Amino acid sequence: MASLTARMCACRARWLSAPLVTVELVDGSLARLHDQLWAVEQVVQGSRCALGADTQRHLLAHLLHTTTRMCQLLAQEGSPSRKNSYGSAGGDGLQRGASAGAGGGSGGYDGAEARTWRRMRVVLLRHLDRLNLLLALHQG
Repeated sequence: MASLTARMCACRARWLSAPLVTVELVDGSLARLHDQLWAVEQVVQGSRCALGADTQRHLLAHLLHTTTRMCQLLAQEGSPSRKNSYGSAGGDGLQRGASAGAGGGSGGYDGAEARTWRRMRVVLLRHLDRLNLLLALHQG
């Protein structure tokens, strides 16, 4: 367990320190990062951004796609066939956030975890809208 935590911390540190200058670096960095909720939080808080406008747009779009998949996954969680079917990796490479309780009472689409993912999605949409507005003002 300690080695897993150390590995996650090292992966997070690598992601924070690597410059995101191209779309390929964004994709590669996010592919190696298992805690996608943490990555979304870093971008939402402004701790992490890409160096160019197109790369930042791609980063936001990638994380928006991640939040969409997670919201859809949590919406399906209530059905018996999907309940606990994705394990620790989220079924499609997404790790569930720490807010998912072991009791199962707070999970589901109306649980705290689902609200967190939806809130992150709204903030990412605002960031993308501001970026598009800024680019439109400067280019037009």
